Amino acid sequence: MAKGIYRRENTPYWWYKFEYGGRRFRGSTQTTSEREARRILAEARDAAAQEMKRAARSEGPFLTFGQACEAYFDEVGQHHAGASKTSWSLNWLQAEIGAHTRLDAIDGAMVMRVVSKRRGEAARLGGKLAHSTVNRSATEPLRKVLLHARKVHGAELHKAIGGKQFWKQYLLREPAARVRELKAEEEQALFDACRDDYAPIIRYALLTGCRLSECVRLTWADVDFGSRLIVIRGKGGSVLPIPMPPAVRELLWDLRGKHKTAVFTYTAQRTRDGRKASQQQPITINGLSTAWRRIKEKAGLEDYRFHDNRHTTATRVLRAGGNLGVVKQLLRHARIETTMRYAHVHHDDIAAAMQAAADAASTAAKPARKRGKVVALVPKESA
Repeated sequence: MAKGIYRRENTPYWWYKFEYGGRRFRGSTQTTSEREARRILAEARDAAAQEMKRAARSEGPFLTFGQACEAYFDEVGQHHAGASKTSWSLNWLQAEIGAHTRLDAIDGAMVMRVVSKRRGEAARLGGKLAHSTVNRSATEPLRKVLLHARKVHGAELHKAIGGKQFWKQYLLREPAARVRELKAEEEQALFDACRDDYAPIIRYALLTGCRLSECVRLTWADVDFGSRLIVIRGKGGSVLPIPMPPAVRELLWDLRGKHKTAVFTYTAQRTRDGRKASQQQPITINGLSTAWRRIKEKAGLEDYRFHDNRHTTATRVLRAGGNLGVVKQLLRHARIETTMRYAHVHHDDIAAAMQAAADAASTAAKPARKRGKVVALVPKESA
């Protein structure tokens, strides 16, 4: 790496990175020429010096995007359930926008450039990023940082930056929410392809409807066998209990003693990184994600995500009980409208029951012809 400028993977451009006044500045030079990159680096240093001087004279707590990101993460982002993802997004945004960029210089054109750049990046498993990924990792974090800076710290934003209608035009259209249910033969194939140590956590997900992160974070302190309750630490820091039916209790009871704190563990296959072969280690989010991908491929499951286990739970519970309110409580939805996506299951069952009733009625009272006229036969019970 040349002093102050360097190359990054998956991009032909030079990037700059330096410190000034105790703060770090970095960004893309948008050029493949080293000489041009050095010129841009010099300009960025001059701009940083001017920004620091203006910030020192300003009564406001911060003026730069880097400072806004730092404040947002310290006050909000670090408390997210996915704090590491939030941190990654803020670092990516700073690299694209520039940590020294004034907040009031971030306008619609810059927002569009950031969204377009993220949209064009490749997904980890190949292909382009999904629209939902672009929205969650770029557009939404940027919106939250800017609005937090204005609302909480009184920072001045560009006059074009507005509310919901402004940001709506930069959010990519996402496909309608779908409900993918695991079929019986698919479930059999899934567990046939699953390692014994990962089977319990997948079975638990199917029985409870918990998200992947909620399954991984479950500890023995959250399991109350006496009260038959499980405390779920969910999205947004929510902590809510769900009942423990016999099937779940039996599953968890058999896992006691494998680890002091973590409920779900895997058996280390070899000794490395401080882990000994055959030792029980807590299942991690990355570990489960990797294992799930392999299990799904081996089982031949197509278009089925780990989150679809949650959908499977919801449809099965709704089909068994016919009560959307029960499903809402189980999935811990804040609004019943979110649960309504599963209503089709209830409607299908009602339609099937209505058709069965109609078929039974037509069988009991089939019309008969008598002397060229249609005569309805009256069931014996009504005679």
